[in-house]
Amino acid sequence: MNAVLGTIDYGASSVISAIHPPVIKTMKAKTNNGTLAAGLVVAEDSAGDIVAYNPGGTAPLNEAVGVLVQDCDTTTDDGALVLRHGTVVLGKLKVGTSAPDADDLAALEALGIFAVAGK
Repeated sequence: MNAVLGTIDYGASSVISAIHPPVIKTMKAKTNNGTLAAGLVVAEDSAGDIVAYNPGGTAPLNEAVGVLVQDCDTTTDDGALVLRHGTVVLGKLKVGTSAPDADDLAALEALGIFAVAGK
């Protein structure tokens, strides 16, 4: 695992909103799956690896589990930092390459992840 152990400066992340402390978990990313961008809504595949959430796909890919807080290059890093609870900046969220719709935001809210405008 190429994860770096240490502290995270939440002010440096453009995805996390500072109005509520986040709960972040390091989760295993699917290897050789390209670069997953910060702000991407993610799901776990059938092996339990983090991949892009696909709301129109089949289970389990259509079940959001969180939001990436920093880019993850899956060719070199197998650990992804995933916000599992807290607030995120709405303008930084992505479902694939698009902005989330109301259903995507509802799926995140069901997890205790709330999108807010601004920082």
